[in-house]
Amino acid sequence: LNAGSICGTNNGVIVACLNEAQIYNASGFAGGICGTNSATGTILACVNTGNIPGGTVIGGIAGHNDNHNEGAVAACVNTGMLYRLGANLGGISGTSVTSSNDIIRTSFWLVGTVQKYVGEYETPVDTDGVLVFDSTGLDPDALRNGLSAGETEDKRVINRLNAELLRYPAWSNFYEFVINRTETGITWPAPVKK
Repeated sequence: LNAGSICGTNNGVIVACLNEAQIYNASGFAGGICGTNSATGTILACVNTGNIPGGTVIGGIAGHNDNHNEGAVAACVNTGMLYRLGANLGGISGTSVTSSNDIIRTSFWLVGTVQKYVGEYETPVDTDGVLVFDSTGLDPDALRNGLSAGETEDKRVINRLNAELLRYPAWSNFYEFVINRTETGITWPAPVKK
């Protein structure tokens, strides 16, 4: 069973969505935005702050990604806690098809949301991390894709999210990332209409 705040299975394009709700009663693929991102699905500039207290394959944005194209999931942020007893956990996607493309690009998650055990290494995609995640342009010493709460306010995070969004002019003309609690209702980076 696929469970997500926007849809169970995404076959189209989901852009600039924010989920703050918890995803309950998930028994299979569970994601903050969608349970499964299909081979034709794209998720762009989405944020999940909702917890996912169940499921088998769990990702902050998508439980499972089936799209092998570059940027199938891009410019996304997860700060929700993921079910630690899940078989597969990923900060952005629980599992994903592999590809020579950077399937997941310029996306971030809050450190500690994806740990099965204290101190465990967290991955963006729990499928051996093979050739599916873009970290180019990031400073690994100062800015990781797994961010502490303070680092989410780092201007470089906003700059990287907006730079990634520019790769999609059909959408970047309408949306941009900001940190503005008054405007978005959250303290994390979030997409807003320009």
